[in-house]
Amino acid sequence: MFVDTETHPYIDLTQLKFPYTLEEVFDEQDFQIASAKKQIAETTITKNFVWYHNPYEQDAPVGASLHNNKLAKNLIEWIREQFTIDILTPVKTTILGKKMMPISCLKFHKSTGWHREGFPYWVSKEQQQYLTGRTNFALNFPLYLEEGETYVDFAKGSDEYEERFKSLIEQFIDKVKQHKREKLGTLTDISTEYLKEMALQISEEGMTTTTVMDLMDDINADQLTQVGRKTQYDCPYIIPLSSWHKVTTTGNNRMSFRFLGNNDYNFSQICDLYDKKELFKG
Repeated sequence: MFVDTETHPYIDLTQLKFPYTLEEVFDEQDFQIASAKKQIAETTITKNFVWYHNPYEQDAPVGASLHNNKLAKNLIEWIREQFTIDILTPVKTTILGKKMMPISCLKFHKSTGWHREGFPYWVSKEQQQYLTGRTNFALNFPLYLEEGETYVDFAKGSDEYEERFKSLIEQFIDKVKQHKREKLGTLTDISTEYLKEMALQISEEGMTTTTVMDLMDDINADQLTQVGRKTQYDCPYIIPLSSWHKVTTTGNNRMSFRFLGNNDYNFSQICDLYDKKELFKG
């Protein structure tokens, strides 16, 4: 079980400069997606990225994965040269047999509600295996940013609220286990079963849990205590995805190039290394 001893709401990486220009990684289609103020109509493959269409929510961010292996290799090597620990999640082979690089893009064209994509500090190791696709922290670099006010708020839930979420996650895990038990015979379409499992969710009283994140409706916002705000987007930073956070943008596009963190660490441990000046190489 994780312990929440975080000493920072986030950590700025003012000493790091992204090693490529936007023009070196984006082609014309990428720029079209980045500048549009809406969800893409269909999944789109460009020179370096696969942009994924979200059929359920028009206002949801548009996400992409990096499929250019040479570019990914160069970026992974560059990041690992900066830190004293293996800060990136390992390259994985998914259930669909594809390589998953720990690199993605995320574009916001609308503000978000409160959410978290990592493991809450009270989740046990046994429970984590049913909350697949979660990442405790990421290294975010501003890639495409239109003029206008933008910020990210960070908050902690009250003890009472986190107890309610514990109960919800326990119910959700029971639902995932039941889904696994209902798989009969040999799977003829692994991708279909995988997507069904990823789409599972459970909600009550303005709280929702899925395999990849927790979401909170505004009716529960009074259960949060704000601990920080990153205004504008003037430098890369480490974002604690396991904390409650929300992105606000005034109708303009905001895109991050993000390196997904190694779940062998939680953000409390990253804070500890940073405070001891042991996070970065000399």
